[in-house]
Amino acid sequence: MSKEEYETLVEAGYEVVKSYVNRSGYADAAEDITQEVFFIAWKKRACLKIHNNQMGWLIQTAKYKIKEYERVCARRRAERLDDLSLTMGWEEMAYRLAEWEVLLGGIMKEQEVELFLDHYYHGISVGEIAQRKHIKEQNLRMQLQRLKKRVKTML
Repeated sequence: MSKEEYETLVEAGYEVVKSYVNRSGYADAAEDITQEVFFIAWKKRACLKIHNNQMGWLIQTAKYKIKEYERVCARRRAERLDDLSLTMGWEEMAYRLAEWEVLLGGIMKEQEVELFLDHYYHGISVGEIAQRKHIKEQNLRMQLQRLKKRVKTML
């Protein structure tokens, strides 16, 4: 794939890939993930040139990058929780969790509170929660996005 062909692909696909990442619930990281997708496309341009569905290849690569981003975020949340537990102790952590439950209980149903805390407080991945609740990841991401918006307006 020549530089011109690659630039044409970027022009045609950049906003499509970025929009896909946004719809996946990662608007805050959409630009970075999209740039990573096109960096990989540049590195693998020889394979991509002969691929019969270049846009599909880009979207699939974006899916992989989103999964990678989720794993990194979950690891960081877990590390923060570990650090937090070392500095404040388990009783204080339990107290803070109870505070969150009471605070959120005023604006959400019990199931929504559990869902919100599982993901944002305990750092459980969307995939794990979706599998446990027997719902699609995309639906769960939308629920989490709406719950997060509700919490932001409350705070």
